[in-house]
Amino acid sequence: REERREERIGLHSCRNPLSESSKMRLSLCLACAAALRAPLRAPLRTPMRKPLITMGLSKSITDSFPALVAGAAVVGATPVGPTLLRLDGPKVTAALALTMLAMGTTLETADFRRIAQRPKPVAVGFLSQFCVMPASAVVASMIWRLPPAQAAGVCLVGCCPGGVASNVVSLLARADVPLSITMTTCSTVAACFLTPILAALCAGAKAELNRAALAASTVQVVLAPVALGLALRSCFPKKCDRAQPFLAPTAALLVAWICGSVVAKNSAGAAAAG
Repeated sequence: REERREERIGLHSCRNPLSESSKMRLSLCLACAAALRAPLRAPLRTPMRKPLITMGLSKSITDSFPALVAGAAVVGATPVGPTLLRLDGPKVTAALALTMLAMGTTLETADFRRIAQRPKPVAVGFLSQFCVMPASAVVASMIWRLPPAQAAGVCLVGCCPGGVASNVVSLLARADVPLSITMTTCSTVAACFLTPILAALCAGAKAELNRAALAASTVQVVLAPVALGLALRSCFPKKCDRAQPFLAPTAALLVAWICGSVVAKNSAGAAAAG
């Protein structure tokens, strides 16, 4: 009888519902088990802002560089050109220096070490600069039968060194920018001595150069901005990478603006000369 009584008591206790405290404990245990088994959710991410200049827009601007230069020249030749595209000497220098600074941020010191280890391309470019270009200028002036004044101008341009525009074109064409900058520096330094000699040989004109001013301009426009760009690239590589879509379009627009301002400044004299 005692055994049957204990069995009845046990069955009765099992049938009884759980107490409130037991229910709370059981629900907490189940919740903890479900949380442990559930996969971790990825953290919420704030939507990224779209870049102001996409790669497609950047490529469209850089590919339109010839049209931009031609359009700026046409605007510069109009009566509103001198007012719309006016750039003084210090502003032109600042625009050129800003262009070279932008190019410097795309380069590394290893690029120039590579150029130093391969001097042959620099030598070929140097000879082309001071041999092929002056000879081409003389031949062109003879073929077109230019008047003496215009022939002298063409020959003088053929005897001048390369400038920032060639560096910009190299950047836009995805060519060897370090080689272009090295050529600009070498040809500009050599022009202090070779340009007067070549101008006298090709055009019979005496070209007087302020060598100190030319050297200072080279440092101010080419060497110092490029060195600063290399330093920025070395210290802030990720920020320079994020700025890449802006650099080539900015350089293209600045050079087009400079070309338009030069045409605007000399349009009256060109019209008077016919």
